[in-house]
Amino acid sequence: MNKTIIIGILSCAVLFLAAAYAWRAPKLVQSAAGPKPWNSQAIDAAFEGVQVREVDPTHADIDFLYDLDNHTDSDFELASGPSTVIMKRLKADASLSSDPRARLASAAFVPTNNRTRMAIEVADTFSWPGKPGAAADQAFRDFVTRETAGIKGFVIFDQASRYQIELPIDLATATATAVRPAPTGTPSRPANYCFRREFEPKWESEDRAMSCLAAPV
Repeated sequence: MNKTIIIGILSCAVLFLAAAYAWRAPKLVQSAAGPKPWNSQAIDAAFEGVQVREVDPTHADIDFLYDLDNHTDSDFELASGPSTVIMKRLKADASLSSDPRARLASAAFVPTNNRTRMAIEVADTFSWPGKPGAAADQAFRDFVTRETAGIKGFVIFDQASRYQIELPIDLATATATAVRPAPTGTPSRPANYCFRREFEPKWESEDRAMSCLAAPV
């Protein structure tokens, strides 16, 4: 009788161990194989322009504007956080380089098979021009040229979805759009300056300060 009980207990233990191994085996195989490869086809990005915004008289933010196209069957949300990594793609050899200044201007929700406008924001020192004109235009151009020197664009790695989103920069296809003196605040100071494709240079009021983000191109 005792022998039968012992055999039964051992049989149960063997079955339990076998079940535990069967449950863990796929995970062990997946872990040994490593993470899924990056998917660079799920989300496409088209460069739409650059906007320069004043932070204070000696600092400015550059917004690199993009339209994201979601080619998947699922909605996609891009938000700042530890799982979202933004890097620069260098012109010289297409290698990646970190840039802690680069960040999402805001979260972007991209429904399946739809397009959403978003921006990468980079802050740096810049002496904001006191009044619009040729000198101000050149100062903005020089600022943007300096910030984009040597880089081909940005790359977003969304670790949760394993999406790799290439964000090119092509200022050769962009023309300048400036914002005229705001009706409020310092009247002689431009509020924004933008490079947008297929737009002639023009001044716009402060209430259209985000027009580069919203206007179609």
